[in-house]
Amino acid sequence: MESISQLLSRLSLEKYVPVFEQEAITDVTLLTSMGPEMLRENLEELGLEGQDLERLASDLFPADGDQEAALVVEESVPGPVQTGAPTNQLPGDVTAEEIEAAEAEAQWLLNPLSLLDLSYTKTLLIKKMKEGCDFQKRGQYANARAVYTKALSYEAPNKRMNAALYYNRSACQRQLGQLSLALRDAQLAVEHDPTSLRACWRAADVAIVLGDLESANEAIAAGLKLNPRCQPILQLKLAAARND
Repeated sequence: MESISQLLSRLSLEKYVPVFEQEAITDVTLLTSMGPEMLRENLEELGLEGQDLERLASDLFPADGDQEAALVVEESVPGPVQTGAPTNQLPGDVTAEEIEAAEAEAQWLLNPLSLLDLSYTKTLLIKKMKEGCDFQKRGQYANARAVYTKALSYEAPNKRMNAALYYNRSACQRQLGQLSLALRDAQLAVEHDPTSLRACWRAADVAIVLGDLESANEAIAAGLKLNPRCQPILQLKLAAARND
């Protein structure tokens, strides 16, 4: 994985390395998780402007639809879920009471922050997003899910940031076998960012496993409308047809 300093050096933007280091931004995935609009807002706040800003933003979010499709396949497609046990059973390391308590705590403690200065809320969101990504990379999906749930309680004014949070939480739900919740989160990600090809793929993937072909075909149609040549979506279209 390319570091921030390597990315900036490759783009001849080395002069900004101290700026990112001062803000403790060292992971490229933290930048890509924001979405193009929020990324540009944050880069402006860091002092990037003009061609420098556009060079970095364009590198992280290429305009070519095929590049966006490539982002979809960065995440390995989950294998089939074993059907011997109910898919809505919670994993052994977390209980329903713990999840409810965490969500209640997030609702009680974190919702008032939506009334505070938006730049402060944005800082907290970025911090939570990084924390959740770190847990997710280490395979600690229950912890990552809890962090994303807290981050969603901040009520970010940026819809693409919320879409990223829902998408990431959906991935965690998928890994934990919470398929119905994974589908709902993926659908919420699409609602918040209809241009998210990855969210369409996630919704279709989970819906097929659940046998919800109506939801699967809706997500597939939405994804192919964004990019008719997206191979992962086309593969899911074939899978849905085989199950019809």
